[in-house]
Amino acid sequence: MPITSADPFRASLVVLALALQALLLDVAAKQSGSGCGNRPQAPYQLVSTPASDADGTACFRFDPDGTPCGPDGVCCASDLDSVNLLIRKQCRKDPSLRGSLVLPDGTSRPVSHSIQRGGPGSAGRVLVLRGLGLNRTTAGSARLCISSQRPACRTAEGLCQPPTGSAPGTCRAELRDSAGGCCSESAVEAGKDRPPARAKPGRPGRRRPPPSPLAPRRPPAQPEGLSTCVEASVFDTTAGAGGSGPAPSRYSLSAAACASAQALIAGQLNTAAAGQLAAPFDAAGCSDTQVRVCGSLAASGADASAVQDDVYKQLDAWLDAVFPGSDCRDGTYGVAAGLSILGGALQGETGRLFVRRFPPPPPPNPPPPARPPPAPARCQLCFLLQFVGAGTPGAKGLCDALARAARDLLKPLADAQGLVLGAGQGAVTWTQLGCGATDSPNIAAVSVCTELPAAEGPLLPRFLPSALRAVFNALFPLTSASTAGRCAGYPAQAASYRLRANDGVSAGGGGCFSPSDFNCSSGSSVVVPMPPPGVVPVAPGDTGVFPPDAACAKDASGGPFRLQPSVQVQTVTIFPSRYTAYCFGVVLASPAPEPSAACSGTRVTQLAFQARADRRADLLSVLVRGPADQRRLPAPGDAWWALPGAAGAIGSRSIGDALWVRPVDWTVDTVRELSGRGRAQVCLELRSGVALGDFCVGGAGGCSVAVYSSDTCCPVGAAA
Repeated sequence: MPITSADPFRASLVVLALALQALLLDVAAKQSGSGCGNRPQAPYQLVSTPASDADGTACFRFDPDGTPCGPDGVCCASDLDSVNLLIRKQCRKDPSLRGSLVLPDGTSRPVSHSIQRGGPGSAGRVLVLRGLGLNRTTAGSARLCISSQRPACRTAEGLCQPPTGSAPGTCRAELRDSAGGCCSESAVEAGKDRPPARAKPGRPGRRRPPPSPLAPRRPPAQPEGLSTCVEASVFDTTAGAGGSGPAPSRYSLSAAACASAQALIAGQLNTAAAGQLAAPFDAAGCSDTQVRVCGSLAASGADASAVQDDVYKQLDAWLDAVFPGSDCRDGTYGVAAGLSILGGALQGETGRLFVRRFPPPPPPNPPPPARPPPAPARCQLCFLLQFVGAGTPGAKGLCDALARAARDLLKPLADAQGLVLGAGQGAVTWTQLGCGATDSPNIAAVSVCTELPAAEGPLLPRFLPSALRAVFNALFPLTSASTAGRCAGYPAQAASYRLRANDGVSAGGGGCFSPSDFNCSSGSSVVVPMPPPGVVPVAPGDTGVFPPDAACAKDASGGPFRLQPSVQVQTVTIFPSRYTAYCFGVVLASPAPEPSAACSGTRVTQLAFQARADRRADLLSVLVRGPADQRRLPAPGDAWWALPGAAGAIGSRSIGDALWVRPVDWTVDTVRELSGRGRAQVCLELRSGVALGDFCVGGAGGCSVAVYSSDTCCPVGAAA
């Protein structure tokens, strides 16, 4: 809507809004680097963007007379405080970007930096470097360097975002004074000394003043180099240490030593940097505590990394020329020397300090060696055969039979009880007593002995009854006339002998265990035949006890689960194979019994089959037919024949006539559902030709099976 004089209030608001908008745009331009606008021209220009230095920095130089300083000369005396550099997207979030100002004497100091919005479009970013503190006198010999840990941001091509239509590596920058009133723009292509010529448009409505007379042309500036100095200093760290004020140093450099060091350092630097020198290295100062050598490397050109590598190798040799490392004596203790490189493109430092070293104290006497732990207590186990009859003793004639019986029969019996005889590995060594050539042929007692750990003593009462019986039966084999009842089944000679197990030949008792006798004439034991070869003897007291678990309630009426009384011979398919096996089913008790303290479990945890351990090689696998799958478990050897929870590693536990199948983990609901489908079965796959009655114990060609629902509930059933 057009503004008329009839609405002066609205006109005033519009004028105020336009003025405020112009002011905000000007402030935004000043802060963000979006252009110098109409501000007076500053005299400074960015004049070069050399390649990245070897240490990962990109450096820029300034020309303090690169731009006419405004038509009115108001910016001719302005300082140079900040540079706004338009950067690429890849460097906008680089946290390692740093800015520093390198001064003519080679020292440098950091400058503040930040990344702000700016440049053409809303997505542009500028790197703002503030606090330069330069003027027209100092700007021409200073360098502004930008470092980064990202290789892509170390060169002008990677760091700078070129203006539209410009070649890669062209850097656009705005140079401002501290007051923000003077500003100049530069666009410099990498490797070129001057920005492309650009005509600045005149202000509308004003006539350009007539050109001023040409000033005398200045001679071209000599190419400047990177000033570099090597400085070595020697100082006495003990001077004034006594608190009585400064004291003269105890070490000083002679003029000859100083000149020699300067010649060495300058000569090696000039040789290493040949072809890259703006000014050769030469002596630059000498005193009784300091040596200084300075020179200049070319500001651009060949890579100085090879020179830097050589410098690193020579640092210690240069320090030796000033303060030899071999000059360690009373007069140099506490004297320190340092060498460093200042300014330019080279870096490095080293140092040393001489200190008096006293011999270290002797090491403390080593502690006496620890006494070896006492050997485990050992016991002796002897089987003593005594002649107790009338007439001439003939015990010596039974020495070989006694030794053979001990060697062949006692280790399997001990293994069944988890008892360790002898050394515990391999065959047991038995020593004969009374059987030597010097012993009387009419000796009344002979024996065989071995050792065992004293800790095994508590297991002997379970082992000795069956051991005595087995050895006695081997010495006096049962006749075919009778195999039961006291001594009737033995030869007449047996009644004249007593077999005793004790802890020594002459001792009746020792501390490890009490002696135990077997004497058929006294009727102290019921004689049973020896087991056939290959059968693992059952421990005394375990015969007929199944399962061998005293804490388990074996009452067939306990718990919710029962064994199905019939065994099914089935072909079980587990893709892609088929197996023929004897299958035992688990069903629910009907009617369901009342829960008891011992039988409160509601899931089948394991099954135990009463089977012959000496036929365990006939078992090929166990198949568990559960709710989701059918598992075939290859028989793992003796691991399934050891009582669960027994102490000791597999292989050292007692092997009994019980096959343990676990885990099963069937709930009451699972058994109810599976039994209706002919499942909830555990099947035994036996070798071809082996009948179930050959493998199992349970009568009538079947098997006795305990179904566990907890550690205290295992009702036993028979299936055939």
